[in-house]
Amino acid sequence: MDICFSKVSKYFDSLCVMDNFSYSFQTGKHYCLMGPSGCGKSTLLRLACGLIQPDSGNISGIDQNFSYVFQENRLLPWYTAQQNIDLVCHRYDTTYWLNAIGLTAFSKAYPSELSGGMCRRLSIARALAANGEVYLFDEPLTGLDNTLRKQMICFIHQHTAGKLCIYTSHHLDEAQMLSNEILQFSGPPLNHLK
Repeated sequence: MDICFSKVSKYFDSLCVMDNFSYSFQTGKHYCLMGPSGCGKSTLLRLACGLIQPDSGNISGIDQNFSYVFQENRLLPWYTAQQNIDLVCHRYDTTYWLNAIGLTAFSKAYPSELSGGMCRRLSIARALAANGEVYLFDEPLTGLDNTLRKQMICFIHQHTAGKLCIYTSHHLDEAQMLSNEILQFSGPPLNHLK
C-alpha cells in the first residue's frame, strides 16, 4: 500500500517543520530523502508510520506494519544481541541474522559491550528480522566504514525487495546505492526541490 501525504502540516511549538506538504510514496520503490540537518526528513518518517500526528492534512497508508531503523540504535540495553533480535524476529531465526551481520560470536553481548558499528548492524538486522510491510531507515549506515556500508546496502536490498523503503542520508553515493529515487529537500519547513 502506498503512503500518501496530502496537505500535511506539522509544528513543534512555534516552529513549522512541514507546511501543506503532499507526496505519494509508492509500494515497491526505494526512496532516499536528502537535505540539510533539521529540514524535516526525520519528522516525515515519524509521520509516515504514525509515531507522531500531523497538525493538519491527511496521511493514508499508515495502518501497515513498519520496520524502523532510527538515527539512534534504540537497542534494549538490558537485552543481549540475540535477545534484541528474538524480541521481534518474524522471519528466519536469530542465528541467521547474527551470522549475516558477523555478530555470531557476540550473541550474548549487551549493547554496551558492542562497538558503535556493531550496534548499527544489529539495529538494521533487527528491523529486517521484524519483516515489516514498509521499511523506514533514518541514516542507517552512520558509523560504518566503506566496506561495511557496501555490505549492509546489499544485505538491506536482499531483504527488502518489493517493499516500500524510505531512507534518509547526507551522502549522494550512499543515496544512489540505496534507492530508486532521490528526493532533495530544503527547510524547515520541509520543501521538495523539484
